[in-house]
Amino acid sequence: MTVVTAALPALEEIVERAERLVALSPADATTVLWSEGRRGGAVESARVRRAEAGAPKSLRVRVRLHGRTGIARAEPGEVGELQAALRAALADARCQDPSPDWETAAAGGALAPLDGLHDPEVAALEPEGVQAMLRALAERRATLRLRWSERRLVVASSFHPTRAATLTSVTLEARTGRRPGSGFAAATSRSLAGLDPRGVLARAQALEASVVDHGSAPGPLPLLIAPEAAAALADAFSRSVLSGRSRLERLAGTEAGPFPLAECVTLVDEPLAAVGGPLPFDLDGTPKRRRVFVERGRSRGAAFDLELAALAGDHTTGHGMGGDDAWPAHLEIAPGSADEPELARRAAGGLRIGSLEELSVDPGRSLGYRAVARSVRRIEADGTLGAALPPLSWQGRLATLFAAVEEVGRELVAWMPRDTDLGAMRAPALRLAALGGLSPRRGDA
Repeated sequence: MTVVTAALPALEEIVERAERLVALSPADATTVLWSEGRRGGAVESARVRRAEAGAPKSLRVRVRLHGRTGIARAEPGEVGELQAALRAALADARCQDPSPDWETAAAGGALAPLDGLHDPEVAALEPEGVQAMLRALAERRATLRLRWSERRLVVASSFHPTRAATLTSVTLEARTGRRPGSGFAAATSRSLAGLDPRGVLARAQALEASVVDHGSAPGPLPLLIAPEAAAALADAFSRSVLSGRSRLERLAGTEAGPFPLAECVTLVDEPLAAVGGPLPFDLDGTPKRRRVFVERGRSRGAAFDLELAALAGDHTTGHGMGGDDAWPAHLEIAPGSADEPELARRAAGGLRIGSLEELSVDPGRSLGYRAVARSVRRIEADGTLGAALPPLSWQGRLATLFAAVEEVGRELVAWMPRDTDLGAMRAPALRLAALGGLSPRRGDA
């Protein structure tokens, strides 16, 4: 398969055009978010061989005009199209209700120095070359999924210096062995060297099971959550609980307070950590910094962009996502002191959940979740991993799950389970008290 994508414009060119548009704006405050990129994805297995590529680009103009906020979105284009987007944002502001002013001074600080955001090897990837690389890695029973991107990202503003970066991102997901006894591992990095594809593959292979148990459905059992599954849960928690929009909705409802988490759980946003997908500024142009959101089970606030912070009477936290919400995209479950084999010994008689797919969370206050648990293994009395189980349906409440965490592992895995290049979760294994909600699932393993 041959896919040709156009070369990206120079970062300096995007900066010049975005700044020119800001200068044309008569609004009290203006930001222009401009993104152009190349992205691709490939799957390699005995049954599926697929590759695709594209060139996404977007423009967002957001203004403050006479105490009102207006937004317009478009694709970057010629001068007339850019000016049309600015006029649309101004018109939108005139139609909105008055709202509190942005805390513009908070977005004006200096960016932390951050290297390694762009990798020429990732930028040079093309579908055919990626397929060949995966074929060289894959065994007959492996399914490998690789997604990669290169992005020019610019935030120009009337109230802070222009922010500009060229980013690359690459994610590998490896499922190896005969299903349903397959092993699973995944990782995300800004560079191919940091990804370590052979290391990811080896981790998945080490988790393969030779025996499958088709016995009765498990009742409440101790659970060992693999780092990749924990990363998926951290991402769901970030977007459903820590987002500024969800905080405002809870404040407007009857359950304004945060729910309790286990005391061993600390959640820290680490946007400047080299491992994973670091990023020095948010999509409002606000500098990113380390921030604790949960400390030893206790909430330390939510994530806000400029608009949501003003509505909440709070301060921006540098987590704007370029839309109508904000959440931590670099959330880390702070590691503990035990390695995964130690956690397994203390979860003897339970199950290890290797991956979570189709994870969804109720947007209402119940925060109920549903997911498909795969790469499930029984944990023997001595803590070794035993027979595999077919995929299970798992449902419950995020509050119950995070309150049941009894111990946090030591080794972190950096992985973004969603298709975005703006960050990565960092998570270790989690040992949970006995939980129910697991049931047999119809369908193929």
